[in-house]
Amino acid sequence: MRILFLVPYPTEAPSNRLRVEQYFPYLRQHGVEPILRPFMSSDLYNIRYAPGSMARKVASLGFSTLSRFLDVRRAERADLIFVHRETFPVGGPFVEELLARRGRPLIFDFDDAIYLLNTGVTSRTVGLLKRPSKTARIINLATTVIAGNENLKAYASLYNRNITVIPTPVDTDVFAPRLGGARSRDGKVVIGWMGSNTTAPYLKMVGDALAQVARRFPHVEIRAIGGSYVPPVSPSQTVRRWTLDGELDDLHGFDIGIMPMPDTEWTRGKCGFKALLYMSCAVPPVCSPVGLTTDIVQDGENGLLATTTEEWVSKLSMLVEDPALRRRIGCAGRQTVEEKYSLTAHAPRFLETLTRTVDLDRRSA
Repeated sequence: MRILFLVPYPTEAPSNRLRVEQYFPYLRQHGVEPILRPFMSSDLYNIRYAPGSMARKVASLGFSTLSRFLDVRRAERADLIFVHRETFPVGGPFVEELLARRGRPLIFDFDDAIYLLNTGVTSRTVGLLKRPSKTARIINLATTVIAGNENLKAYASLYNRNITVIPTPVDTDVFAPRLGGARSRDGKVVIGWMGSNTTAPYLKMVGDALAQVARRFPHVEIRAIGGSYVPPVSPSQTVRRWTLDGELDDLHGFDIGIMPMPDTEWTRGKCGFKALLYMSCAVPPVCSPVGLTTDIVQDGENGLLATTTEEWVSKLSMLVEDPALRRRIGCAGRQTVEEKYSLTAHAPRFLETLTRTVDLDRRSA
């Protein structure tokens, strides 16, 4: 079976790397030939928000646009077309409309509330060209929809009845606790955050709490791993640029992981993946109780939940003061990921959804 995977970004982007690409070894083992076609090249992805380089951006965008229209021709040689999030970054669903006319079954997969406009602090001008309303039409065109959580399924069910919920899984063979266990050196305790430019503003929500904890415990370091924008929230904060090669080592450097989020319609559509990454490495997470996070994290068992500044200070302090508590919650979090959110658990469901969609299309032909 040949499957054409149309994704918006190159491998550097976590969305399609985790929702699509990490399934490929399993698919190949079961006779599936995945053909990956990202819209953006690595070059365009890395310079898209950087100032200057306009000629380079325009040339790269033009090449990506041409390649995407050639993908419509490639679809004729596939048994199944798989669209993650969108095929084209601006405008309406014109590429998806063309694909639907090719007569091949179409799967649409999404892991965020992309039917809402949320362009982030570094790309507000792009919002003028975005058409989040096209998500409804793409869902309607799809043979099958894969949603990252129940909140997204509820939206998709307005436009399609054939919906499967598959959370974003973690490859627990790769993301595992550090060998030897302990992360801290010289008595230091690292409270870590990892995220993107779009989630970096959420750190401001816990800025006061982090500053209080850092003053109370001089051996605490606040470490942020992100993109080009990370707001300063504590005098003890250090910032590192996220890299694909360094992601696991950075996670292993955390003693506590944090995931603050406001409670909005957009964040209720998120899949809680950063919490899962912390947990997979046995790093106890402290999270805002928003959306899927409340399903993933059982407060006091495999992680901690906090809303107010007082709760953030209290729960971070508990973990800072008690290494045994960090170990207990970290181990419970690792077990949760292995049982419910691992690639091993969800790869068979992913393949079954692909196969069922092809069979469904053949029966209806």
